[in-house]
Amino acid sequence: YKPTQARGQAGKSALVRVLDVFFGGSLENAVAAHLSDPRRAAKLSPEELQRLAELIEQAKKRGE
Repeated sequence: YKPTQARGQAGKSALVRVLDVFFGGSLENAVAAHLSDPRRAAKLSPEELQRLAELIEQAKKRGE
């Protein structure tokens, strides 16, 4: 077996499909669902939360 797509590209493609099917294309709704689940949100380390905040700031600067 040899994959036709790199893992990262396949993951991005799958995420877009999940966002479209389950969250109406809204990344905000998907993140809110994840963070509102106490079993999931508690697993985010302070470092992960900081990195997410940095990614959001970068997106703001790019105007996305």
